[in-house]
Amino acid sequence: MRSPAAAVLALVLTAAVVTACSSGSESTQDPASSSSTTTATTTAAPVSTAAPDTEEPPAASAAPTTAAPASTTTTAVPATTAAPATEELPDTPATAIPASTSGNIPLLAAEGCTDGTFVDTEANPVVSGANNDLADDCRTLVQIQNYWAADTANDNLSADHPLRTWGTGETRQIDAWEGISVASGRVIRIALTSAPSLPRIKGAIPTQLGNLSALTSLELADNSLTGNIPTQLGSLGNLTDLNLQVNQLSGSIPTQLGNLANLTNLSLGGNQLSGSIPAQLGNLANLSSLNIQFSQLTGSIPAQLGNLASLNL
Repeated sequence: MRSPAAAVLALVLTAAVVTACSSGSESTQDPASSSSTTTATTTAAPVSTAAPDTEEPPAASAAPTTAAPASTTTTAVPATTAAPATEELPDTPATAIPASTSGNIPLLAAEGCTDGTFVDTEANPVVSGANNDLADDCRTLVQIQNYWAADTANDNLSADHPLRTWGTGETRQIDAWEGISVASGRVIRIALTSAPSLPRIKGAIPTQLGNLSALTSLELADNSLTGNIPTQLGSLGNLTDLNLQVNQLSGSIPTQLGNLANLTNLSLGGNQLSGSIPAQLGNLANLSSLNIQFSQLTGSIPAQLGNLASLNL
């Protein structure tokens, strides 16, 4: 009796372990702060081999009979590797925002977003009409500034930080706030990367950033931010650039980041991130730059990253 041959088509998986050295402290400045490049090697997961067909024995008969051989041989077909669903991690608990006053420290009042103090109602008439998107963006920024400014115990925001000038003097209007860009009546960019002239921000990343639906660029690199990356950032569908490198962030990379269909640059290196690289990042079809080096990530590189045709390795 002839056994059918099993044709096996397998892809070789190169086990790549992403290792990193965590900066662990505010003073760490490593190569991740430069232009982001991906150093990981993309591999594909092997396809399981189909078992050969098993021939049935000939039926019992009074007269001797000969069993017919199988007419065809079954060949295993490799399956397309698809990224799993993105909603695996629970939402990050909402950041608690203090009231408009905290001891002797004056904080921004949200009323300024609608009474003409922070938003020019003549230049931006949307705030006085049915569409209050810019006023909503303004209120979100007020919450974020108040969160960082109110935590005097940890000195999250130094006394000379430009964020403390928001809503005052010549920088009273939102489009003049340090690190904020406004276009078409929406906040589209936050660039608060530390520099010699810009002190570092401490504390957690406020979950309220996920409310800025028109945001295309979020740049918070080279600060001293701690805690987890908020899962709410996965709701920023217009985001093209997310740069959180060289901080002290910990925990896992949120699977929700796989929802950012327009993302072209993802820079998370130089933190204390742990766990594995989410396979959901394979959903980022427009991703061209990925920096996850100098962290504490472990495990193999997901095969799904091999589907990213625009990714520069």
